[in-house]
Amino acid sequence: MLQCLKREPGFYRYLWGLTGPIALQNLITFTLGLMDTLMVSWLGNTQMAAVTTANVPVFLLISIVFGVQSGLSILVSQYWGKRDMEHISRAIGVAAMLGTGLTVVLAAVLYLWPVEIMDLLSNNHELSVLGAPYLKLIGISYVFNMLSSLYVSARRSAEDAGFGMKLFAMSTVLNTGLNYLLIFGHGGLPALGVQGAAVASVAAQVVSCLLVYLFLAVRLRQKQWRLRFTLGFTRPELLTYAKILLPLLASEFLWSLGENVYSAIYGNIGTQACAAMTMTTPIQCLMVGALSGLSKAAAILIGKSLGTQEYDRAYRDAQRLMRCGLA
Repeated sequence: MLQCLKREPGFYRYLWGLTGPIALQNLITFTLGLMDTLMVSWLGNTQMAAVTTANVPVFLLISIVFGVQSGLSILVSQYWGKRDMEHISRAIGVAAMLGTGLTVVLAAVLYLWPVEIMDLLSNNHELSVLGAPYLKLIGISYVFNMLSSLYVSARRSAEDAGFGMKLFAMSTVLNTGLNYLLIFGHGGLPALGVQGAAVASVAAQVVSCLLVYLFLAVRLRQKQWRLRFTLGFTRPELLTYAKILLPLLASEFLWSLGENVYSAIYGNIGTQACAAMTMTTPIQCLMVGALSGLSKAAAILIGKSLGTQEYDRAYRDAQRLMRCGLA
């Protein structure tokens, strides 16, 4: 097995150079909701359980973001191998249209029926009423998170893995600071409690989205990152890209659906069980983030080889990367 893992010098350094920032970025994405939960926990177990329960349907939004990111990464890495910047731009446009459309619909559902959705996940109506203001707003943050994540995914597939890590680290710091100000009412701001956590998340994601666009479209002065160019795709391209994106979205949706059922069971057991489950979440996020980072790095490496028509190299790399995952 060790013989099969041998590769030319620098291969694994390059692989881990991609995997590390991606894994850290995934971990940050997973823990955005967790940060809200932990800071709200200072208000009490009931408030923490309310936000934990509200974050269960939000996992559907996260899965959509991850699914569209994965599909876009496959496309962009192949086009990057050929240095086909025009098709990179069009792929971003298709992904943005599909991903943003889905997240807007789900965010609207969460905004219009927050209490009813919370009642499906918990047998405590008081908990549903307490968590509803958070659920009503938090979906909006993932509309902006989708847009920034797609640009980050495209840059990552163009071998710039550090950009997303830096952006989402900044977003987490901003979100944490706003949480402190808005949940507890510091700095002359009103103490919004549970709702303050959602407002902080929305504000942090709006700022991140603006920074992404300003950096890529304005500072880099590259037209493929600008909105009017990314929306210049044709109908055949839309159908072609959709065939790649939709199966990945379905896979992520089924995974998140299973997680929602699992969390709903704990929510119906009681507040204490829900709060206890929350404390195990960081371990799960750490494992999923690391494995997801390796898989996305593998997609970039193999996609680049496919784009340059180095099929034998892509096959050999796929075998080695699968063994790395098992190891």
